[in-house]
Amino acid sequence: MPNIQQAMVLQDHGFKSFAVIGFPIQHSLSPTIHQAFAKQFQTSIRYEVLSIEPAAFEKTLSQLKNFGGLNISLPYKIPMYHWVSKLTARAKFSKSVNSVTFFADGTTLGDNTDGAGLISDLQHRVRLHLSGANVLILGAGGAARGITAGLLDAGVAQIRILNRTSEHVLQLCQQFNQPNILAFDPYSDHQFDLIIHATSAGVLNAPLALDLKFLENFKGCFYDINYGEGAAKLKSCLPRHLNYVDGLGMLVEQAALSYQSWHSVMPNTAIVIKALAKSFNSRY
Repeated sequence: MPNIQQAMVLQDHGFKSFAVIGFPIQHSLSPTIHQAFAKQFQTSIRYEVLSIEPAAFEKTLSQLKNFGGLNISLPYKIPMYHWVSKLTARAKFSKSVNSVTFFADGTTLGDNTDGAGLISDLQHRVRLHLSGANVLILGAGGAARGITAGLLDAGVAQIRILNRTSEHVLQLCQQFNQPNILAFDPYSDHQFDLIIHATSAGVLNAPLALDLKFLENFKGCFYDINYGEGAAKLKSCLPRHLNYVDGLGMLVEQAALSYQSWHSVMPNTAIVIKALAKSFNSRY
């Protein structure tokens, strides 16, 4: 994995670098996806994977301002919201950033493409009708914030939030301050059309610390924003009858929006999703 110093040397020689940052981040498919996008336009880009430990987060960011752009992964989507100098409307609304564009004058623009990427995948690959749907989100971190904003834009009727830490659920509900965003009530007979897994369990390869007994009677779509090994592990713990879809499509769709911001062209996502789906045994 290239380190930050190597990437900075390339910048000094006139190369614009792009990267995904996170911790852990070695699993990321972002370089493969962005290189596939570039190939569609018969060009090439330099895209790195930068593993940044939390203690070094702010110091490292101060060294990256000559980059063209960054994709942001766990656990930095919320801290990045406070670091950038400007925000898009959807980043302001979600209070979470997963994509950063650097400008020549030193300013940085934070965006959140998670919600739009999810909606695009649900509509085009999963072919799910979202208007008026009742949705349950598992998780209340940076990823959940981004997709909550996207779901509201898509016209869902209600969003319930379930997380192992109830304080984080309360914070998310208070942040959006919408009457149709509520905490999951285990004592109510909720009927959901869509359940979205957005906890960090898949990335961290950890068990899902939630009581999911209610899934036994769930007949809607279970969408896991993870892909690959993390998704496979979670799927093996879920009832076999579930209509399970992994997040490979969302990953590609949200990446395409970042690519468009940086290069002013929109890649064909279907081609990339289809190619990657074969490798990860994903639904297409």
